[in-house]
Amino acid sequence: PPTRGTFRLLIGCIATLSLCVYSALHLNVLPPAGRERQPGPKTKDNRLSFQPSLSTVFSSKAKWVLIGMFAPEFVVYTAWSQWRSARKLTDLITSSPEAKDLEWTMTHSFFALMGGFAVDTDDPGEDEYIAGSPRLHLTANGVAALAEIGLLPSISKDFILDKSKADHFTKALVIMQAGWLVIECLGRAIGRLPVSQLELNTIAHIACAFVTYSLWWHKPHDVHHPVVIADEWKRPLVAAMAMFSKEGRGSPPEIEALLHYTNQSPPKSPADLSGPLKILHRRLRSKTSSEPQIVSPVTIFRLHEIFADSKPPIHLDIDPTTLTRWSLACQSLSDHPALWSRFRSPSRSTKRNDTSYLVHEYPESKLNVDFVCTAVPNWPGRDLLPHNQKYTPMAFFSACVVFYGGAHTGAWNDYFPSENERLFWRIAAVYVAGSGFSWFALRALQMELEGFHRKYIRGKTGQWVTRTPLGAVLVMVPLYVITALGCGYVAARVYLVVEAFISLRDVPAELYLTPEWSRYLVHF
Repeated sequence: PPTRGTFRLLIGCIATLSLCVYSALHLNVLPPAGRERQPGPKTKDNRLSFQPSLSTVFSSKAKWVLIGMFAPEFVVYTAWSQWRSARKLTDLITSSPEAKDLEWTMTHSFFALMGGFAVDTDDPGEDEYIAGSPRLHLTANGVAALAEIGLLPSISKDFILDKSKADHFTKALVIMQAGWLVIECLGRAIGRLPVSQLELNTIAHIACAFVTYSLWWHKPHDVHHPVVIADEWKRPLVAAMAMFSKEGRGSPPEIEALLHYTNQSPPKSPADLSGPLKILHRRLRSKTSSEPQIVSPVTIFRLHEIFADSKPPIHLDIDPTTLTRWSLACQSLSDHPALWSRFRSPSRSTKRNDTSYLVHEYPESKLNVDFVCTAVPNWPGRDLLPHNQKYTPMAFFSACVVFYGGAHTGAWNDYFPSENERLFWRIAAVYVAGSGFSWFALRALQMELEGFHRKYIRGKTGQWVTRTPLGAVLVMVPLYVITALGCGYVAARVYLVVEAFISLRDVPAELYLTPEWSRYLVHF
């Protein structure tokens, strides 16, 4: 009868696995590795150029290839989240009266959310308003904001596809190779021939890759150069978008730190605030003194609850870049009130010493999206359009985990080199599948406890969640449990992949037999 060897089995599975994982990845626009200016004066035609380095391209792809090999459900969840956001963005723009004349498809939406639209903040002849004058990429929320106010640039689908480096030959090769492996395994099952754990693991990856393919079908591939918006209106709007976006994982948006409280006319330009700004305050979130302090986007305290009769005064030195950004952002808040008012708390008034103040503030609880960023992350986050169904993403991710773990239970009664390996395989497969259910339950419990604490406890105490003992118990304990379960999840996932290879050292002789017809299928 026709046979195969261990080498052929390994090569077939490794080639299929590698091709499926690599070709399924459609990563976002990469961040620039450096900035270089051609010799000459700073003019409109001689701006900073932004190019991703080869090391950046390689490291990004290598990281996601490893994720796709060891945790393909994470790639599927990423693709689903982006597809969900792209579909919502398409619906928003096609139904917007301000964008009714634009050609807009799912390809446009994917191009937008992957960082396809960008702005250079290095404007010749203008004052710096973003520290370092970086190139900022608009997120899906930033593009939706432009569409809402009628400023979204018009580009054709063909223009986007020209930027895409989609390799149709590679995709056809992947489909052919994956189809051969699936058909052969089905034929082996029908002919009652054993299937190796490596083949079972590869089929699970094939299923994940095909789901990823379908979700990213309209997403451009390997785009390195975005469309740079250079319209005159961009400076005020980009300044506001930057202030409404987080600069880092631990820092809140800059706009959250500011409070419009004065009953006097605000300054008309940064020049009106050229010297140290003397601010009387009531409460800050850190220790303060009357010595001058520098205000920057990473300042750890917030200028909240400021009143004119508080003592002692505090002196703040605000750099020109920050003042320019604040001034431009104020202009955007005035020009587009409907766009920004949704992030503002209801106005409240206060009276101190017979002087009335109208207070406007933008609480962090409402600032749940980013409009611009230096590089759009591939993992779903604040860059994607928000949805009201808070449990739907968790449920989808849990379903992916359950499917992947459940697929490996198909080898429950298969041959293993030892009984211990069979036992560990069963435990790992059940643990991975069960992790989907347990993670969903614990994460939902944590979210509900956070909401309970924020509504009934934090609102009364004015403290952060973890600054009260009850808050620490209610919120941190589920987090610790999730972390502990996550460590076991990683160990189980690694074992399933490693065991799929090392189990080939001792297999039944029937594993090397092949169906008669399989020799006629084209494959590696």
